[in-house]
Amino acid sequence: MNQTIEFLMNTLENPWLEFWALLVLFLVFIEALNIFIKYLASHIQNAMLGSIIWFIRRPILLTLMLLGILFYIQQSGIAWANFYIVGRVFNTILYIYYLSLAVKVNSMIILPIIKQKLSEKDVDRDVVILIDKIISAFIIFFGIYIVLSIWKVNLTPLLASAGVAGIALAMAAKDSLSNLFGWVSMYADSAFKVGDYIVVDNDKRWEVMETGFRSTRIKTRDDVLVTIPNSILSNAVLINESSPNKHSRIKIPVWVAYGTDLDKAEQIILDQVDDIEWILQKPEKRVRVRAFWNSSMDLELMVWIKEPWLRGIIIHQLIKKIYKAFNENSITIPFPQMDVHMKN
Repeated sequence: MNQTIEFLMNTLENPWLEFWALLVLFLVFIEALNIFIKYLASHIQNAMLGSIIWFIRRPILLTLMLLGILFYIQQSGIAWANFYIVGRVFNTILYIYYLSLAVKVNSMIILPIIKQKLSEKDVDRDVVILIDKIISAFIIFFGIYIVLSIWKVNLTPLLASAGVAGIALAMAAKDSLSNLFGWVSMYADSAFKVGDYIVVDNDKRWEVMETGFRSTRIKTRDDVLVTIPNSILSNAVLINESSPNKHSRIKIPVWVAYGTDLDKAEQIILDQVDDIEWILQKPEKRVRVRAFWNSSMDLELMVWIKEPWLRGIIIHQLIKKIYKAFNENSITIPFPQMDVHMKN
């Protein structure tokens, strides 16, 4: 009997048995905590809070499990020959798991938010893919840096080499980087979006067809696609005829001969606007007398139209109608002329 009791006492004092007993109790505690978190996430009233609790369940449980096992190994009193390596292995596993979790958060939460914001500005899909790759690459490189730091790897030569390689890459790809930063500056300024009509450096009016991180594609009035590097657009004077709204004002100069009843001419011009449906009633149409010219009085018709792309067809229709109305009412549009007086 005494031998049996002595054997049980020696067995209970065995550090290995104590370690495994505590480990089993700890795993039972982890499983109980897992059941509790599941119950809490499924019965909470706030759906968003429940989703967050369910999402962080595994990271919390895995972290507690690894840290608990590491703590019991350290406190068990067992002579672990390579405890130094064991600790680093556990830390590496933990950091790699959190690294994969960060990539998952990026793809499930951060990227959809960025995609929604960019889609509101009709940004090209390639830009969203580029941003995703940049964020993922940053997370991976940061994780590699942390893991190497855990294993006490000297990072100074690696960082120096990376710096030299970065300088060489920047010099080799300076044009691409210039275009990328040009896109970033235009996006930050909300200069334009797909479908807008822009005027570059007071030149012709173009329609924006596609925006990318390297270049922007525009369509001319001849239905020809032109690709312009973003570095050029970011440094140009841009006039966005579609912002802050798509309404646009057109101005049509009209010349009448001296001696013309200006009130009558003004009313005739305004009457030609009424039956064109693309012209807005507000702000109101107006005619202004601008100047005395050598051979004529200079008038100007100003109306607002619904869309910038209607500018050409509306100007075409108004000029035809005004010319026809002037002919019907005997109002002269004078030719350029000069009076020369001869003295004997």
